[in-house]
Amino acid sequence: MAIQVEGAEHSAAASKSGPSVPPRPDVAIALGLGWHVAELYHFERIPGEVEHDSPDGLPGIGGLLRADRADLLVSQVVAALDSLGHETHGWEAMRQWLTSVPMGVEALQQNVKDGHRLLLKTLTAQDAQLGKAYGLGRALAETMLIPTTEDPKSFATPFNVYRIQTLQAQLADLRAALPKYAAEVVEHTLDAWVGWAASGKLSAAAVQWSAAEKRQVGQSLRRQGEVWYGLLTGDQEPLHLLRRQEYVAAAEALLTGIGKLAWGFLATSTIGRVLGTMIMALIILFIGIIISGHLAAITGTAVLLLGALGVTAGGVVSSVRQVLLRAQTPLWEAELTGGIATAALHLPTLSPAGTTVQARVRQQSPQGENVRVE
Repeated sequence: MAIQVEGAEHSAAASKSGPSVPPRPDVAIALGLGWHVAELYHFERIPGEVEHDSPDGLPGIGGLLRADRADLLVSQVVAALDSLGHETHGWEAMRQWLTSVPMGVEALQQNVKDGHRLLLKTLTAQDAQLGKAYGLGRALAETMLIPTTEDPKSFATPFNVYRIQTLQAQLADLRAALPKYAAEVVEHTLDAWVGWAASGKLSAAAVQWSAAEKRQVGQSLRRQGEVWYGLLTGDQEPLHLLRRQEYVAAAEALLTGIGKLAWGFLATSTIGRVLGTMIMALIILFIGIIISGHLAAITGTAVLLLGALGVTAGGVVSSVRQVLLRAQTPLWEAELTGGIATAALHLPTLSPAGTTVQARVRQQSPQGENVRVE
């Protein structure tokens, strides 16, 4: 049976077409809107240590003054609202708090909070999926924005297993409206972060990190948030994250899965049981041949008998081939998803308790078993 590696074709197509287009672009825009509103509310927080710009160089996004950063976020919110056909005047007016002396941070945050409540109600009333996507974007952004490396215990609440399960349920609900692979990949990486946070018992232990450890954890979290945002909004093509080794691992896992499926089919199906009976009969025939020496007569009788039962080599191969052809694409898609999740994960190599760990992603296998993908 020829196995078509569809992911390679997808990757080639993606390279030509650029970022993936979500089935519902407005849902992805609403998710991005929720993300930017959360960033605007927490505009003074930037996860991880930011590289200091050279005095002679131009600043990056992380090097912008806080007023400039907030102004940029207002522009991103306004652009998303405009794309969704919503009024933007109230959000543009928030710039007045950025130019006041001193900056009206509390007033800005209160206005953002009021605007957020209005958007949540308006989008949900307009379209349930838009409202859910907006709320999910806000919640995922705050998963990255709220924890601070100055207080390791602050990671416990955002990565609480029950909170993450709620986010995963929302991702599952929106899976068909978001870019292909995106929702499942983010679900898997969230599982890994929950496991990482739980490994150090952050809610109970007095964990202290060194400056280098704070930097590593903060940068990992910031990069993870960037990947979540890119995948869910369509800015990042999921297949572009895959390297050769992930494709190879996915192909090897596919072959293993196909082998197990074929063996399981033969072991449980009627044709498999008949084939087993045929093998036993051939063993008995072989013994009979040795004893009697009547090869032609005995084998001729066996072939006629099996033919009468409808068992032929062609029939067995055809039945197994039909099962594998139906399962091939779902199996390959599942392995690709696991490979993308592995490539998309940016977990700190340092555990919350201060020991080195290896990043892993939990993947739901096609057979329904929980497996670990290195």
